[in-house]
Amino acid sequence: GCASACGAILRAVVGFTCSGGDRPSRRSRSRFPGVWVSSVTTIAGAGCPGFPLVAGTIGQPLVGNSSFLLTLNGAQPFAFAAAFAQVNFPTGSAPVLQSFPPCFHVFELGQPLLEITSSTNAAGQALSFMPIPNNPVFASFELRLQWLVIDGVGPIGGITLSNALKIRIGEF
Repeated sequence: GCASACGAILRAVVGFTCSGGDRPSRRSRSRFPGVWVSSVTTIAGAGCPGFPLVAGTIGQPLVGNSSFLLTLNGAQPFAFAAAFAQVNFPTGSAPVLQSFPPCFHVFELGQPLLEITSSTNAAGQALSFMPIPNNPVFASFELRLQWLVIDGVGPIGGITLSNALKIRIGEF
């Protein structure tokens, strides 16, 4: 039955669940029938040496999460900040990391960038909402993200860059 170890494997590997009793039923909201996509946020590149800018997130990057937040810590107070995000095309392919010293990470020069602007507070922190629509087409999208801060002290003409993140939007 569905409660057995075999049922657990069916749920984990091919997306079967129990619906009323012991009969398995297939669930599929993703673009890949029978496969559920987990959310993941990983570091994809280092920030500027000697400057502690740290990009992060609050909440899980899940389909339908309207309160997903991008965070920045360790910046100069009251500075202009912009998070640049880029969707990895085609979804699921390994992103090409093209780094420009000392700390700028461009992943695909030919792909468009999304800019999300903000400013840092007195503690050198910034937050920006990045709501994820409740549409299964976004499941498995991968975004690369890096914050840029115009602070007057950074190593690139007064600009400092954070670490780069790779964010995969998931369903669970």
